[in-house]
Amino acid sequence: MQEMRNRKNPARRAGADPRNFKRDGPKPKIGVYGMHDGKMFPCTKVKIHLDIKKPNANITIDYTFRATFRDGELYFPISELGNIGSFKWILNGEQPVGMMEQAPIDGSEPMRYSLQQCDNPPTDVESIYYYYHKGESLKDMEDGQKLKFRIQYSSRIMKEAKGKYCWLLPLNILPRPPDEFTIDCQMTKPIKKIDTPNMKNHFLVTYNYKGEARNKASVIVVEPETIQLEHELFIVTIELGKAIKPQCADPVSLLVFFSFIGLIVFCSVFQK
Repeated sequence: MQEMRNRKNPARRAGADPRNFKRDGPKPKIGVYGMHDGKMFPCTKVKIHLDIKKPNANITIDYTFRATFRDGELYFPISELGNIGSFKWILNGEQPVGMMEQAPIDGSEPMRYSLQQCDNPPTDVESIYYYYHKGESLKDMEDGQKLKFRIQYSSRIMKEAKGKYCWLLPLNILPRPPDEFTIDCQMTKPIKKIDTPNMKNHFLVTYNYKGEARNKASVIVVEPETIQLEHELFIVTIELGKAIKPQCADPVSLLVFFSFIGLIVFCSVFQK
């Protein structure tokens, strides 16, 4: 497993709030690119799972690409992840032997190094740093062949205020909006609410109200394909406090509802 311990994002200024970060220059490369034209193979599916166990967050992203040429190259913009604890990438079930590529955003010729030489890449804002791979697994591919690419990394959730935390996903590591997006969260205190400012009312949250802890929750992002990648960051907010129990419908509403159902049944029988 290739790990990057406590590495600071060389594309962000020290101490800057990631939510205020905006890169000048081209969108980073992500995925498999054809060696004949340098274009990305079509990405047909993206699946994201976030597992939060305070204070850590473990992220798994699965990409599926479709080969359009026999030979390709794999890129992942490692510098976009910011401060991370570990990183692992897998291509078609195997871990690639990669290199580090430093690509200046002004279009100058990129430079490549062995990963062992790049424990501390320069902390500038003028380059994008990639994990790069070109090997036998990306040669002599058939047209339409599926390529399964997975990344796994860990980071820390950010404390914004007392009882309030957030986690940030840089959207420029996604070649397309995700098809699936799920979250499991476990905190040390009861969870009051999990939400996102990116997509109001798109979090289907199941809170753990059994027992005394009430510190676990599971989330399914509804319609994740509508996530706007131009927002640059997807933000998950976690608020701790007294858990909000589901409320039952009031008696009047229940009476109206069942009266309506009864009327429909009566009309159906009467028509027969």
